[in-house]
This record gives sequence, C-alpha cells and structure tokens, in this order.
Amino acid sequence: MVNLFRLAQGEVRFDVLRGIDTKIYDKPETYVDPLLRAEAYWLVSQYEPRITFNGMDMAGMPEPGNFAVTASGDIES
Repeated sequence: MVNLFRLAQGEVRFDVLRGIDTKIYDKPETYVDPLLRAEAYWLVSQYEPRITFNGMDMAGMPEPGNFAVTASGDIES
C-alpha cells in the first residue's frame, strides 16, 4: 500500500494511471484532503483489492505541496 502512495502517475511504464495524480498537490490544502483520500482509496481498490481500510489520516507538511498520508488496513488471505 505504501508503494502505491509513493508513486506518481506516469512513473510506471505501460500503466500510467498507477500512482497519485501530481496535479492534486498544486491545489489549496482544503481541496487536497478529499481528493487525496479518494485517490488513495481508488489506487488500493484497483491494485490491492485484498486490503480493507481501517482508516486514513492526512497531515499538511510545513512546505506547500507536501502531505503525509498514513493509512491502516487489513489484508485478506
């Protein structure tokens, strides 16, 4: 799950949608939270369907455009 959040869209050849859309980071912080959450849920549902989310926290960092995403979930066998 962490690896998916570290990728930017376009980094994976032949799978350009895998990763976080970097255009999200240029928006104001109030808009980024719901967009980043939706992006994270979509990524995990597409590429790691075995994971069920327990929660997700997002915190803005001191520098504009930097965000810390902390997610927790369970892996189904």
